Amino acid sequence: GALTRPSLSMDQHNASGSGEDNITAQNIAAAELSDEEASRRALEQAQTYERRLLKAGHRDIVSPLMVKRRLKPKVSLAKRPDANDDSCGEQSGQSSRAGPRTSAASASATTSPEQRFHTSGLIENTRLPEISTSITKHADVDAKVKCGLPTCVSFNSRFIAVGTQLGIVLLFDLFGALRQRLGASYLEDQMAGMRMVGSITSIDLNYSGECCAVGYKSGMIVLWDTIRGTVLRSVDDLHPSPIISIRFYADLKLVSADAGGLVNKATFTKNLLWSTYSYETDCLLDGTAGQILAVNVLEPYTVVPEKFRPKSAAMHRALRSFSFIALSSERSSFAVAV
Repeated sequence: GALTRPSLSMDQHNASGSGEDNITAQNIAAAELSDEEASRRALEQAQTYERRLLKAGHRDIVSPLMVKRRLKPKVSLAKRPDANDDSCGEQSGQSSRAGPRTSAASASATTSPEQRFHTSGLIENTRLPEISTSITKHADVDAKVKCGLPTCVSFNSRFIAVGTQLGIVLLFDLFGALRQRLGASYLEDQMAGMRMVGSITSIDLNYSGECCAVGYKSGMIVLWDTIRGTVLRSVDDLHPSPIISIRFYADLKLVSADAGGLVNKATFTKNLLWSTYSYETDCLLDGTAGQILAVNVLEPYTVVPEKFRPKSAAMHRALRSFSFIALSSERSSFAVAV
């Protein structure tokens, strides 16, 4: 009898141990089932949400750019209140009761666009039928002076210059009268021994209107005298590919960019002897930045109205000595001071 009691207690211990193991296994299995159920429900919810987003007419996906635009503060121009509008009186009464903060906000909201943004006024849209008729006439195959179709245009306060496919510049005044055909005789008489310039790909007038810089498909740059209709200087070794943009940043200083990404600035100087023009060049970009898609030049400081000029003498001297050029490629943008 003494030997059987331990064996019974051992059996009871084994039975209790096996019962606990069964309970633990059941708990683990239940936990695994609950995790699988939670994962399955999360997947179903995600699939349902994805189908709803991709459903036609219910695309409410917000891009990062849209979020940035929503977070950007909106600038709105407040309309001037009408004298006969009754709502203006109610709003003024509410603003007076709301306190000084509300009245100050309403006062800033009613600021006119001219005072807030320093605009010069409305843009006037004027048709120039004379210029359109002249361009159509010169583009005709039976025209006396064949110019081809227009390819580019430039203008200033004196002239409107139109470049054409056959390398001729039609120069009009602001009244629509044709003043010059730059290149009509130059291409025939003075191009002997030089490579064909091709069509005009870019054109720009300087701020005084006395000079016109023309860039051609062959890479040639020609500086024209718009008053006399003569060539001041031609440069054919500056660019190996077509000129895509040419801009004046001073009267006889310009920046040019070609299709290969090469950007140069050229300074023309009038020689006292024989009244000829020489030039000096400086490379701004060698083409490693890629093709330049856009070029723009800030207006010279001399043409800025006096009321917009800074009061500081040091800033005045610095702005007079520099010109700013903006360049943009496919990958990056540049701001150059020259």
